[in-house]
Amino acid sequence: MSSTTNVARDDAVMGAANPAAEAQSANSRNPLSPADPLPTADVPLTHPAPHREGRREGLRDPQRDPSFAPIDRLLQGAGAFPNMTERDTRALSYLVLLRLLGFDQLRRLAFEGGDGSILRHRVRTYEDAGWITRWTATLPQGVRQRCAVPSRDAIRAVINRLDGLLGADIPFAPLVRLMLPNTERRPLKLTASTPEWFAHQREVNHLVTSIIRSGRKILWASAWDCPFPETAENYTLPQPDYVLVEEVEGKLRVVFGEHDRGTESVERFVDRKLALYDELAEEAADAAELFGIADFVIQVSVLDTRTQNPVRRLQSLLREASDTAKPHLFSFTLAGWLHAYPTERVWFSGQQEPTHFSRHCQDHEALVAV
Repeated sequence: MSSTTNVARDDAVMGAANPAAEAQSANSRNPLSPADPLPTADVPLTHPAPHREGRREGLRDPQRDPSFAPIDRLLQGAGAFPNMTERDTRALSYLVLLRLLGFDQLRRLAFEGGDGSILRHRVRTYEDAGWITRWTATLPQGVRQRCAVPSRDAIRAVINRLDGLLGADIPFAPLVRLMLPNTERRPLKLTASTPEWFAHQREVNHLVTSIIRSGRKILWASAWDCPFPETAENYTLPQPDYVLVEEVEGKLRVVFGEHDRGTESVERFVDRKLALYDELAEEAADAAELFGIADFVIQVSVLDTRTQNPVRRLQSLLREASDTAKPHLFSFTLAGWLHAYPTERVWFSGQQEPTHFSRHCQDHEALVAV
């Protein structure tokens, strides 16, 4: 195999994982066996897998789907949009929570198992009703990605519904209220040119989609830009790339997700990210007041689009995190590993840094689950 193919395969820039491997590893925290295949970037996640001509599969019953996450129930509790089903409402809610979605991502979140024509029909219905606009991005190598973008009406409707759900019975209500905008959140303005931030947002949404559908108990997930106010309770708040609320062994925690593409210096990452989390971690009582949940962790996924050595980049970031007051709060992984194996032992944490630069997760002995 050529070195170019190895780079694409091992770096796994959000490529499609092997379906059989994902099925075997779902809901398992056992180490991957050396025989398990690696995620690969050779088959992009641009389009869903085709079905045989003339065959249409019905949609899965989400309530019986093991990957049906608690957040799905939260979104259903908001009530259906006018003239829309619960599934439609969930799809539109995910569009707002993740800013925009490729058709492939939207299908996985709300139309898993169904024929592609069902998604295309529903997207046209959403657009005719004024809930979305369609937009096409141009990916590297000229690949075109069809996307759905929520309209102003959809953003307003979803935020109002979420605000109405935040009663005392939802422990993370303070977190969501902190994130909900005080003024009307405006829809994205997209032109024929694909903006520079799109690659980062699409990769983040790939990660969040995989995590939600992995069987992990995710109660909240969002990927808004600058999700928090600049300051609160005398803290300068970090601005994570995505925010999760997850139940682990009966306890809730906030997951602040950072996706690092290697486009800025390590020093800038420390100043903009690590230092702010470190300050917040000093006072658990203040975190509980801000978020409704005292426990939080920071999970960093790493690519290296500039030098193509993501493990070296990860090692540099981990060493900086080790110098913080609470290094155990930080975990690091390669983005392709997280995308393919969101429930597995694919994380470096604390002093357990990589001892070599292999991009094969099976080659590393220090990996842990988080």
